[in-house]
Amino acid sequence: MERTRDAAGPAQFRWPGADLAVLVIPVVLLVACVQFGFHARSHLYSAADVRDWRPDFIERHERALKLQQAADYEKWCQWERRGRFAYNAAIVVLAIGVAMVMAPPARSSEPAWRWAATGIALAAATGEAVWIFFTTSWGRRANRTARDWFRPTRHAETGEREVTDA
Repeated sequence: MERTRDAAGPAQFRWPGADLAVLVIPVVLLVACVQFGFHARSHLYSAADVRDWRPDFIERHERALKLQQAADYEKWCQWERRGRFAYNAAIVVLAIGVAMVMAPPARSSEPAWRWAATGIALAAATGEAVWIFFTTSWGRRANRTARDWFRPTRHAETGEREVTDA
């Protein structure tokens, strides 16, 4: 009887159990992202929406409705940030999981190609993480702090540049 190679068998992966465990994480995060988005959407509406829903109600309770809308907008912001975090984390963890799957087992026939694929996936994960960092409030805050750190300061009275030993 001829023996066939099992392309998806455990022997084809360096860490089969860990690979599966890591690849489950992006699935959970992407489902969470969708759930967070649905929840966030329930808190996002305009004054025109309220007028359309209850035209008689808005005149009597305009101030209370504006306060409620502001509170709901803050809730929307929170859920939207959670959804964005879940999505971004899912993309990075997915790339890491792909890198883990690509790592060749101990006696692979073409380890160089699989290590190259692992490197590409890890480079993609790193690039995505850096992109996420610099396009979120964390990165903008860190960038602003770094700019302030290296910006030459001027003396308040003379206007001359101060030399700091920082």
